Amino acid sequence: MKKLNQLFLILILSSILYSSCKEVNPKLIEPGVSKELALLREKQLSDITYFLSFTVPDSVNEKVQGHTIIEFNYNKDLNKPLILDFRNPESFVKSVKIDKKDIKYEFKNEHIIVGNKLLQKGKNKLEIEFTAGDRALNRNAEYLYTLFVPDRACTAFPSFDQPSLKAKFQTEINVPGEWTSVANSPLIDKKEENNRSIYIFDKTEPISTYIFSFVAGKFRSVSKTYDDREIIMYHREDELDKLENNIDKIFDLHYSSLKWLEEYTQIEYPFTKFDFVIIPSFQYSGMEHPGAILYRDSRLFLEKNATIREELNRANLIAHETAHIWFGDLVTMEWFSEVWLKEVFANFMAGKIVNPQYPEVNHDLNFLINHYPPSYSVDRTKGANPIEQELNNMKNAGTLYGSIIYHKAPIVMNQLEKIIGSELLKEGIQEYLSQNIYGNATWDDLINILDKKTVKDLKSWSHAWVYEPGMPHYNIQKAYNVNNNLESMIIEQSDPAGKGKQWNQEIKVLLENEKGTQEFQVELKDTFSVINLLEKNLTPEYVFPNSDGLGYGYFKLDSNSVQSILNQLSEVEDPVLRCSMYISLWENMLNENIDPNDLYEAFLETLDSENNPQNINLLLGYIKSIYWKFTPNEHRTLLAKDLESFLWGKVLKADSPGLKSSFFKTYRSIILTENGIKNLYNLWKDKIEISGLEFTEKDFTEISFELALRNIPDSESILDKQYERIKNNEKKNRFSFIRQAVSNQDEVRDNFFEKLKDEKNREKEPWVIDALYYLHHPLRTDRSVKYLRPSLDILEEIQVTGDIFFPKRWLDASFAGHTSIDAVTEINLFLNENPDFPENLKNKILQSTDLVFRASIISNE
Repeated sequence: MKKLNQLFLILILSSILYSSCKEVNPKLIEPGVSKELALLREKQLSDITYFLSFTVPDSVNEKVQGHTIIEFNYNKDLNKPLILDFRNPESFVKSVKIDKKDIKYEFKNEHIIVGNKLLQKGKNKLEIEFTAGDRALNRNAEYLYTLFVPDRACTAFPSFDQPSLKAKFQTEINVPGEWTSVANSPLIDKKEENNRSIYIFDKTEPISTYIFSFVAGKFRSVSKTYDDREIIMYHREDELDKLENNIDKIFDLHYSSLKWLEEYTQIEYPFTKFDFVIIPSFQYSGMEHPGAILYRDSRLFLEKNATIREELNRANLIAHETAHIWFGDLVTMEWFSEVWLKEVFANFMAGKIVNPQYPEVNHDLNFLINHYPPSYSVDRTKGANPIEQELNNMKNAGTLYGSIIYHKAPIVMNQLEKIIGSELLKEGIQEYLSQNIYGNATWDDLINILDKKTVKDLKSWSHAWVYEPGMPHYNIQKAYNVNNNLESMIIEQSDPAGKGKQWNQEIKVLLENEKGTQEFQVELKDTFSVINLLEKNLTPEYVFPNSDGLGYGYFKLDSNSVQSILNQLSEVEDPVLRCSMYISLWENMLNENIDPNDLYEAFLETLDSENNPQNINLLLGYIKSIYWKFTPNEHRTLLAKDLESFLWGKVLKADSPGLKSSFFKTYRSIILTENGIKNLYNLWKDKIEISGLEFTEKDFTEISFELALRNIPDSESILDKQYERIKNNEKKNRFSFIRQAVSNQDEVRDNFFEKLKDEKNREKEPWVIDALYYLHHPLRTDRSVKYLRPSLDILEEIQVTGDIFFPKRWLDASFAGHTSIDAVTEINLFLNENPDFPENLKNKILQSTDLVFRASIISNE
């Protein structure tokens, strides 16, 4: 009888548990983390600690096993179940316990649901044994690394996977005996047993789940000690020369960034250690895990002939990731709709950190080139998105990333600093950080702090620039008096979306006439803004708005100004003004206000005399784009001989390895003539040497791919020999992967693309992207257009299975070489047949295909 009563009691409790689960609002347990679930858990939970252990098997084919104890304070009065996130099959949950006793739970839509009645008010301890999913573990035969941003911690372990629920983590990693392991916090113990190593790490400070991290594998370490700290670098680089040539600079850039940020924020480094790990073929350039920053190897280990752009990019990357320690790790956005907030701070601070380290570089120019072209590349499109976007579920957070976050946001931040001044902004940022240490905050929190310190209407300004998509268009008209003398210039602002939006900003306008140049500071805050001229009767030879480059938008040039600027471009002395003109002329061409051939000739002539390395790289990119995208095939063939000759001459005459490298990379990418191909082949054979330019293994690999794309008779033999030249196994594997995309055999390329439909064959995302650029090279587009529709068909799967940048990069690489009407047709058919396609992904398509549409129109006129 007693056993029957116990059984009856168990049945009652089970019934209560399951009935409570069934009554849950469906929004709370939909796949992912809905905004509703996030808000509920913010009220339910506090003081969270994860005690995590992972056992990594010797074979990559076996699953990682895990165990966690989650301690938390619980608000039982809300009378709602506890919902954990675990994006794996239900079978991956081995047991769920409270007080070491198995409990009943429900598993639904990738959530573990624990009834409210099973928990107590206040302190609770939940114990879960599980199998970890591989999706975010990035497992290789000799190493693995976690990458949980934005919502992938729950693919590896049960968690409350939202940025506002910060927690402390204590981790134990059990790995093969010869492996080492690194995590966010310091190592406190290491045990060795049965050819296994067990690494036990100290408890972390409170951090969000997306920046919890560990790395394990066969890594070598190098340490450097400064006055107040030791920094350790973990790496797998086996080219000792490359390591020696870069190591000191890498360490010094990290330490100088750290010290600058401590001074600027007035907050000492807020975590217990400052190490970093350099990963082969890492998906991103870097990821800001506190105590264990991850980097892609090629971004830090530069070649001897690195360009100034590559050096600046490395310095900026290190400063960016270090800045995230304060902006993102210490103080974190509440919800991923504001992921841009951590990125804008990191980019903005990185510029301030890097500038003094390179006094020989024009940093106004660097800011202009770094941010304006990539931001315009999105804002000019029909898929433009605001800086802050809507997000109803964390599963869609990856779609928010892109050039607007990384490039428009710093432009807007720069505007803010101009409006209120650098000292007031610094004071506001310090207050913002100090009020939210180890917590969460929003953009509006900062604006509210700053609003109290200035008479400027920052909230209205913020609404236009942060919460609205697109960019203003400006058109300048001449105004004449009754005597028919030119009296003023009128700048008309319009919203290309036709919604009447207005953007307030200040710009500089340059006028040149027979008496010289005049520059006007103009505040653009209405539909019409007037410039009253000092010389009433002189017609300007040209009018150039945005002469300092800091204004943002499309500035349409009148026909006289276009012709005059094109003719005088090489005579402009100020490199920033030249750069602003280059960018503006490019945008005018894309808006069909300049003929591509005219711009090509003007840019090529200017390139011959341009002496600024940053401007040279910008011009090379524009020339290459016009050559491949906006020039009909028959005309391109006519241009090839002269362009090859011009660039080869620049390679030989350039006075620095960096410039020689820039010219050579463009040269090898545009070759079409028989003599050019022969020259490239002889370079690959090492029969030709270029004084001052030392080719690396990477250079020879890329030359072999370019030769293969030209379908030369012995291309397969070239690829075979290049494979033999490569010593590193991982680089051999990369070569073999990409080789399929450059094959001159249709069936090989077809099979390669088919294999990409399988998630397992997309794990090395940088390899996939590199291969796609070759697969869709302009020389192959007539045979690769058939891949476009299936590439779009699997985009939603790409978004679910890939990392945050992968969907956009997949699209960019797939459409980069295409300009044909056939490609436009494939895009339009897909969009028309899928009217309910997710808006964020539809926007990505429109962004990535914008130049396809423009080129198909312009090059066929």
